[in-house]
Amino acid sequence: MDRYIQTTSALLVAVFVVVITFWNAKELNWDTEQHPILNGTQARELESQFEQSVVISDWAKGLWAAIDYSLFKEGYSGVVVGSEGWLFSAEEYFVPEKKHAKLESNLLFVTNISKQFQASGITLKVALIPEKAEIYAEYAPIQPLRRQGLREEIYATLRQGNLDVIDLFETLKALKHEQQLFLKTDTHWTPYGAKAAANIIAQTLPQYDVVDFNTTASKPTTFRGDLLNFIPVAPYFNNFGPTPDTLVAYSTEPSALEDEDLLFAPIAEPSIALIGTSYSANTNWNFPGFLRDAAKQEVLDLSTEGQGPFTPMEDFILDSDFNNNNIKTVIWEIPIRYFESNNFYAKSQGNG
Repeated sequence: MDRYIQTTSALLVAVFVVVITFWNAKELNWDTEQHPILNGTQARELESQFEQSVVISDWAKGLWAAIDYSLFKEGYSGVVVGSEGWLFSAEEYFVPEKKHAKLESNLLFVTNISKQFQASGITLKVALIPEKAEIYAEYAPIQPLRRQGLREEIYATLRQGNLDVIDLFETLKALKHEQQLFLKTDTHWTPYGAKAAANIIAQTLPQYDVVDFNTTASKPTTFRGDLLNFIPVAPYFNNFGPTPDTLVAYSTEPSALEDEDLLFAPIAEPSIALIGTSYSANTNWNFPGFLRDAAKQEVLDLSTEGQGPFTPMEDFILDSDFNNNNIKTVIWEIPIRYFESNNFYAKSQGNG
């Protein structure tokens, strides 16, 4: 009932704003004969004209976002609204042009990196991060355009090339009923999801040394995920938008050394490197920390945010002297959707 009252109130306020806008902005182009009924798409068309005709405030933008979400269950371009407060990145549904060529090109890039590592005596482990919409398909809207079996095709192709591939899908899917693995309002996994993935990967790692770690939790905090940027109801219309997540952040540090000789002993260079995306680099998820704790050995974190999985790997290849460092195993974290999103191999060859 409260939600109904809130939605009705928002609609009444919206009608008031629209009336005032029409009264003061004669240039708005709206043919009521062509558009007798207002739907989500038409509402955004009116919104666009409204924003162009007046000096729009954050309050008004929040109002329009509240209307889109409350009445039409839609957000701005970039988000796909699911059920029960779940939001999904439009990247998981976007089917790029020349997707087959991009997929083949990126698979070739990964295969060539593996061969280069193998020639240098380095083991590559490719950790495939499944899509949030696949793990929580029951909350995701049906999307017939996205090609089925993308993850299976990537896994099979890389395995045929004799790559060591860790497909996290089945294990994460089996754990999703125990605790939430992905954030509802964010693209990324929860710390619990990151920890589950770290435990799986750690089981496949060779033991180069033994280091004990302690992982501690912080107090729960309200977390507004990146997908809420596409439903900008804050700060005036929070009650009309999706409920933010609650996040418990974690940190992992080496255990205190009681032996004074060990305390001042030289620290060995890590034998394991982690290269990846914001799934690894963002400290909110503590993925490198969970990986260190589960593997009981140090991991050199070379992941970056905002560059995808391929650019950090290329930077590592260009900047590293494989014959003079201590790295023996590289974990390469790659979200599935990136295999179709960038024609990276062609770009690296100067053809993209």
